Amino acid sequence: MLISFKCPACNNRMYEDQSATGKLRQCPRCRHCVQVPMVKPERRFSLRWLIAILLLCVIAGASYWIYYYLETHS
Repeated sequence: MLISFKCPACNNRMYEDQSATGKLRQCPRCRHCVQVPMVKPERRFSLRWLIAILLLCVIAGASYWIYYYLETHS
């Protein structure tokens, strides 16, 4: 997998293989030595989606119990 990063000296976009993380590479434009950054692991689900799903489950559960209560007590 390729990592995309920018040279801090000239802002040139550079690409390196993930196995090169932590190693020094020379920018082809300005010849500045740049360390290949570490890649953050991707989250499969964002926190917003997790909160939305949990909120939906709570609402659905509450709706079920309200419906159950109204059906049994009427």
